[in-house]
Amino acid sequence: MCKHARYGLKTSQTAVYWNIYCLTVLGLVRIFVLKLIRKQVIAGFLIAVCSLGLHAQNVQSNRLDTASAVELTGKTAVELVNLANSKAVVSPVKSMSYVTAALEKSISNNDKRTQYTCYNTLGTLYFNSANYAAAVQYFQLAYDGFASLNDVKNKDYSSKYLNLAQKRLAQLRETEKFKTENKKISSKKKSYSKEAELKYRAAQYSDGTQEKIDIFRELGDYYLEVKDTAQAQSYWNAAEANSYKASDQVLLTNSTVIGNTYNNTGKWAQNIRFQNEVLNEGKKRGSDKLVAQATQNLGFAYLEAQQSDKAIPFLKESIVAAEKEGNTVQKQKSVKQLAKAYENLGQYDKALDVIKAYINTLDSIQLLQEANSEANLALNEEFIKQESRIQKLIASQKLKEADIKRQRNILWGLAAALVLFGFLTYLLVRNIRQKQSANMQIKLQSLRTQMNPHFIFNSLNSVNNFISKNDERSANKYLADFSKLMRTVLQNSDRDFVTLETEMQTLKIYLDLEHFRFGEKFDYTISVASDIDTEQVQVPPMLIQPYIENAIWHGLRYKETKGKLDVKIFTENEKLYCTVSDNGIGREQSAALKTDHQKTYQSTGIKNTKERIELLNKLHGTKLNISILDLSENGKPSGTMAKISLPYIMQLEEV
Repeated sequence: MCKHARYGLKTSQTAVYWNIYCLTVLGLVRIFVLKLIRKQVIAGFLIAVCSLGLHAQNVQSNRLDTASAVELTGKTAVELVNLANSKAVVSPVKSMSYVTAALEKSISNNDKRTQYTCYNTLGTLYFNSANYAAAVQYFQLAYDGFASLNDVKNKDYSSKYLNLAQKRLAQLRETEKFKTENKKISSKKKSYSKEAELKYRAAQYSDGTQEKIDIFRELGDYYLEVKDTAQAQSYWNAAEANSYKASDQVLLTNSTVIGNTYNNTGKWAQNIRFQNEVLNEGKKRGSDKLVAQATQNLGFAYLEAQQSDKAIPFLKESIVAAEKEGNTVQKQKSVKQLAKAYENLGQYDKALDVIKAYINTLDSIQLLQEANSEANLALNEEFIKQESRIQKLIASQKLKEADIKRQRNILWGLAAALVLFGFLTYLLVRNIRQKQSANMQIKLQSLRTQMNPHFIFNSLNSVNNFISKNDERSANKYLADFSKLMRTVLQNSDRDFVTLETEMQTLKIYLDLEHFRFGEKFDYTISVASDIDTEQVQVPPMLIQPYIENAIWHGLRYKETKGKLDVKIFTENEKLYCTVSDNGIGREQSAALKTDHQKTYQSTGIKNTKERIELLNKLHGTKLNISILDLSENGKPSGTMAKISLPYIMQLEEV
């Protein structure tokens, strides 16, 4: 029987037990004093049994009651399902009330673990009431639930009894099928004899099946009726042989059934032989249940054969095996037969001791059996009543879960829509930024093209000056250097950055050209710090040139004595710096010497350079900075210095 646990019977009716004990002792004392024969021993035993029967009737009504509202109030779902488990065997009707209330609370509280435990309890109750279809349903729900929780222990329990319930259900359906087929066979084979019908049926089943074993036994009984003992023994032997081919459970059943057939026909020797073979088979298979049953059957067989002395050791062994298996019903039967064996041998003292043990065993066994048999009648009615409620709870939960799933799908849909919206927004912003960057690139390129014509205009003025002086040689050299410079400028006109080495070469060509024109006005130097790799460091092209041009044209050109121009490249605080310094007349005096036209004219090169710096900072995230300082000596202007800073990180990128 499928149980959550084995439960002993507890009752507060101490007086009833006291009456039982007194009656038992009185009966036993009477037997012992008078040393009565076996019939008197049995009479004393029956008195004790009748007393127990009265007690069973007194407690019967309590077992069949359903749980009251007071018992269900104030308890948690876990407490209720534990109560249901504790009453599953002794009071299944009350257990059904508890588990229904527990299921309702667990579903309401979304307590999945307790909910699935309730399904296990429901499966147990239906299994014990032989409603295997319902048991399969609830054990399956429990198994699926515990699997979703990854609860291995409870999942294994549900799996074990789910398989057992499925087997019982299959056996039940097979039995129904067998009965249906027998009816068909009976209607079609009315003209056949019983012998032919049994043989026909036997051919329909495989060896080792319970059906074939039963048919062979029937054939044996049939031939015994017609006085054909040899044929009868032949079919009984066939039933035995098929039992050895069957499973442990089938052999276990037939060890008793076939044994009873031999005993009923007075063939005790054959039964003893058969039970010994079952015992050996049980030991061979390592089945404790088979060994225990065969041992008990051997004790019974020797007792029927009037060999009580040989029966005693087997009956004792059967009692030990039953205790080991926890089979109290089997223990009860063995104790009863052991007492009978001692009586047959006239050992009444030992018989009395065994009877005492038997009554103690019967105290719980009989009450449990009566409770189960009577409670099962009420159980069906209670189960039908509660099943409708349980199915409504399950249906309600499924609707709730479907609603939750629908809401979850809506949330996922909204989340997906938000992600899509965010992605589209990202694409839009990126596209806008790309367009802005492209516009800045176009503007930057435009500024570079504006700067180059300005430089060309100044250079052509210088060539024109040489031509006006008829200095053809100087004009040719100047044009050659100028073309070289223009080639370099044009090559770099489409780039935001060039190497420092390239920029220094370009500046040197430019300074050579300007020095060629104004050689009497200034000398120049270009120096780069030794820690700077001019091939790796990159700078914006022609960014320094306008400040060199400004120093020459507005500072050094107006100086009465020969001036000096210094261009230095160095690093400081992880930044690249370029200084353009001159010892010219200074910005203040230069401004005073400007004509009215010059005052209203702003240098195109300086203006474009400032705009280029702003665009480069935006495009590349840099912090380019240019500062102009007035130099002085003894409180008098002594020149100007332009300081250009460039973050060092820019030198490692080619943008």
